[in-house]
Amino acid sequence: MDSVGAVLEMANCLWNCSAKQAAHIIDLEQNLNSLRCELQELKDLSEDVKRRAEVAQQQQMLHTRKQVESWLQKALVLEDEVGRVLERGEREIQSKCVFGCCPKNCRSSYKTGKEVARILVKVKEEKSKGFFDVVADELPCQLVDERPMEKTVGLDLILEDVWKCLNEDTVGILGLYGMGGVGKTTLLTKLNNAFANRTHDFKLVIWVLVSRQARVEEVQEVIRNRLDIEDRKWLGRREDEKAAVIFNILKRKKFALLLDDIWERLDLLRVGVPLPTDENRCKVVFTTRSQEVCCQMEAKMRIKVTCLGWQEAFTLFKEKVGEEALNSHPEIPELAEIVAKECDGLPLALITIGRAMSSKKSPQEWRHAIEVLRNYPSRFAGMANHVFPILKFSYDSLLDDTIKCCFLYCCIFPEDFDIPKDNLVELWLGEGFLDESDDLYEARNQGIDIIESLKLACLLETGYSVNTVRMHDVIRDMALWLACANGTKRNKVIVHEYTGAIYRPAVEKWNEAERVTLWGANRIGGSPSCPDLLTLFVRNCKLKKLPSQFFQHMPTIRVLDLSNNRELVELPVEIKQLVTLEYLNLSNTGLTKLPRELGSLIKMRHMLLECMTELIFIPQNVISKFSYLRVLSIIRCESADEFLDVVQDNILSGGKVGLLDELEHLGHLSDLCLTLSTAHSVRKLLESDKFRKCIRLLCLKRCQDMTEIILSSSSVEQMKNLEKLELRNCRQLGKMQVHMDDQSSHGPASNNSPSSMLPQKKCFSSLHSVFVTDSPLLEMTWLVYAPTVEILQLHGCKLLEEVICDRPEIVEFQNNGGIFSRLKNVTLLDLPNIKSIFPGSLPFPALEEISVTLCPNLRKLPFNSTGAISLKKITGSATWWNQLRWEDETIEPMFRKYFSSAT
Repeated sequence: MDSVGAVLEMANCLWNCSAKQAAHIIDLEQNLNSLRCELQELKDLSEDVKRRAEVAQQQQMLHTRKQVESWLQKALVLEDEVGRVLERGEREIQSKCVFGCCPKNCRSSYKTGKEVARILVKVKEEKSKGFFDVVADELPCQLVDERPMEKTVGLDLILEDVWKCLNEDTVGILGLYGMGGVGKTTLLTKLNNAFANRTHDFKLVIWVLVSRQARVEEVQEVIRNRLDIEDRKWLGRREDEKAAVIFNILKRKKFALLLDDIWERLDLLRVGVPLPTDENRCKVVFTTRSQEVCCQMEAKMRIKVTCLGWQEAFTLFKEKVGEEALNSHPEIPELAEIVAKECDGLPLALITIGRAMSSKKSPQEWRHAIEVLRNYPSRFAGMANHVFPILKFSYDSLLDDTIKCCFLYCCIFPEDFDIPKDNLVELWLGEGFLDESDDLYEARNQGIDIIESLKLACLLETGYSVNTVRMHDVIRDMALWLACANGTKRNKVIVHEYTGAIYRPAVEKWNEAERVTLWGANRIGGSPSCPDLLTLFVRNCKLKKLPSQFFQHMPTIRVLDLSNNRELVELPVEIKQLVTLEYLNLSNTGLTKLPRELGSLIKMRHMLLECMTELIFIPQNVISKFSYLRVLSIIRCESADEFLDVVQDNILSGGKVGLLDELEHLGHLSDLCLTLSTAHSVRKLLESDKFRKCIRLLCLKRCQDMTEIILSSSSVEQMKNLEKLELRNCRQLGKMQVHMDDQSSHGPASNNSPSSMLPQKKCFSSLHSVFVTDSPLLEMTWLVYAPTVEILQLHGCKLLEEVICDRPEIVEFQNNGGIFSRLKNVTLLDLPNIKSIFPGSLPFPALEEISVTLCPNLRKLPFNSTGAISLKKITGSATWWNQLRWEDETIEPMFRKYFSSAT
C-alpha cells in the first residue's frame, strides 16, 4: 500500500506541473552545477580585469575606464546574487522525497529552478561583456603650466630658432647658454608658454628650476608633483625606485622637459627621464651660463643668447623708465641714451637701471647717474644688491682661485678694450698666477686654457679678432666691484681710462691701491706713495718722461708695464729702487737706451723689449745681473741691427753677439724671442744647446752675410719650443735645409738630401707660423719637418719656384699624413716664378684660407675632390683663377664657391 501511495503522489505532482515547469525542476541540479562553473569563471575574469587596471594605474599613471569600473561593480553584485541563489538551490536538492527523485514542494522547486536558469543566463551575458582590449586611459593632465612673465623685447627671433629645433627629430637635447642676466630664463619661460598657444603634438611640458646644486632628488620631486604621483607610490622609496616610477610614466608620452639654470651635468636617466631619441621625439631644453655644460649635457644644438642690439636695448630701457620721466625735460631723452649705453645691451642692467631712473625727472639727476655709472657703478641703486650678486654666481662657480684671480685681473683694462691673449697670459705669468715652476710653456698652455674656460663661462668674449678677448661692460663693473672687496675698498684697484691729465688728488688715492692702471694720460701730477702697490700700468700715454721720484715709494711692486708709450724716451734713475720688480714691459716705447740702473732689479724674471724701433743701446752687465730671468723678448727693434757700430759697452752692437754672451750664463732662462741680423749671431744661437731649447720666436732680419742655413735633425728636435720663424729681407739666403744625423734611426741622409725620411720626433714640434719675405730661396722643402705649421706667408721671394720639391723621398712624409696637416692660412704674394706648392695633391684637413696675389705661373693648386674640407675662402685675381688647371674637371666647381676675386 505504501508503494502504491507514493506512485499516486508522484502522479498527482506531475499532473499539477506542465512540461515547461517540470524542466525547471528536472534541470535544477544540472543548472546549479553550470552556475557554479560560470560563477568561478566570472570571478577569475573579474580578478584579471581588476589586476590589469591596478597595474595600469601603478606603472603608467593611467585611469581605469568608467566602463570597466561599472562592469567590475556589476560583477561584484552579481557574485553576491549568485551566491544566494546557489544556497536556495542546494536546499531544494536536499529536500527531495521519493528517494531524492522528487521535490517535496513542486511550486518552491519550480521557482528556484526558474531563478537558477535566469541567473545562469545573466552570468553568461555579464561574463561576455568583461573582455576588454583597454581597461584604462591616460590621466587627463594639463599640457603645460603657463608661467607669469612681463612683456619681452628682442626675444622673438631667437624663440623661433628654438621652436624650429623642437621640430627637428635629430635635435633631442637643446642648450641655451649665455652670460648672467642676458635673458635665458625669460626665453625659456616664453618657450614654455608657447606650448599653450601653438600647434604641436607634445603631450606634456615639464618645467624644473635646477639652480646651482643639481640634486637628483629635488628634480625628481618637481617632476613627481607635475605628474601628480600618489604618495603610496612615492614616499619611502629609494632614488632609483622613484626614477623607475617617473620613467614608466614618461616613456609612453611625447614630453618636453625644460630645465632652467643648470650649472653642471644633470644625469637624466638617474632622474628617471627617458633620453630623447629620433623615435620618441621627446625634447630636453635647458639654460646655462656655461658652454661647457652644453657639452657635458651632450646637447645636439647649442644656441647662444646674446645681449640686445642697441635699438632693442633702448626700447627695453625706455619701457622701464616710462614716458612720464622721459618727457619731463627736453634734455632727458638724449641723456637716457647715454645711460642706456652704459648697460651694453644686458637686459638685467637695462631693467634695473631703467626702473631706478623712472623717478628722475631733472637733467641734473640724469647727469649724476651717468657719472656714478661710469666711475662708481656699484654705488648705483640696484647694482650692488641685485645685478652684481646675480652675475657673481658665474664667478663663484669657477673651478679654483687661480681662475678667479685671472678673471678679476681682466678688469684692470679699459672698458671695451680688446686684450691680446698672449699679452694677458704674459701678465698672468708675471703676476705669478700660473704654475711655471717646472715648465714655462706648460704654464702658458694653462693660461690659454683659463682664457677658454672663462669664455665658456661667458665671463670673457672673443674680441675684434680671435687672438683677443674682452669683458662685457657690466661684467667688468662686477669684476671691479669684487676686486675692491665687494666695494668696501674702493681704491684697491684703480683704473684711469683716457682721462688726459692725472692730478695730485687722484694720485694720492694710490696709497691704498694694489693695482693701478693708466691709459692715455698726458700728464701725471705729483709723486705717488704706494706702500701696497703690486701692479702698475702706464700705457698708451703721451708722456716723454715720468715725473722725478715717480718710483720713489713703491716698495712692493712686482709688475711694471710701460708699453705703447711711443713718446717716452727716458726712464728716471729712481727705477733702480724697484728692487722687488719681477716683470718689466717696455715694448713699443721711444727709449733709445736702457739705463744702467736697471741692473739693480735683480729679481727680474720677465723682460719684454718688443718693437722698440729707437733702441740702440743696452749697456753691458745689466741683463747679466738678472740671474732669475726666465723670459726675454727683444724683437722687431728696427734700429738694433747690423747697422749699429760695434761699441764695446753695447751688447746690441755687432749683431747682438754680446747679448748672446750674457744670456748664455743665465741659468733660469727658458723663453727667448730674438731678432738677429748677422750670420755670426745666427750661428752662435743655432749652435748652442741652451738657445735651441729656449728659443720661442726667431726673426732673422737683413742678414746680408748669411747665404745658407743648414740644420741637423737633432738640432731641429731640440728646438721643440720654437713657435714662430721669420726670415725678413735676407737677400743672400739661397738655401735652408734640414739634414738627417748619421746616428738617425733611418741612417745617414742620402746625398745630404734635405728630405730624407723623417724620424717621428726629429722635427719642429711647436712651429706654427712661418713668414719669409725678400729671399732668393728656390724651394722650402724643409717645411716637411714642420708638421705643426698653421700659418705660412711667403712675400716677394722672386726666385722661389716650389714650396716643396718633387723628390721621391717626399712620399714617406706624404704617406705619414704629416705634410701641412695643420695648415690653416696660406698667403702667397709677389712670387713671379712659383709653379707649385706641392707636386701632387694633399688632404689639407685644416686649411681655411689661401690668398694668391701676383703669382702668374702658379697654375695648379694641390687639391683633390676629397681634400680641404675646412676651406672657407680662396682669394686671387679672376684671371689667375680662370687659368688654373685641375686634375679633374669636376674639381673646379667644388672650389669655385670659395673663390673671391681680389680687387
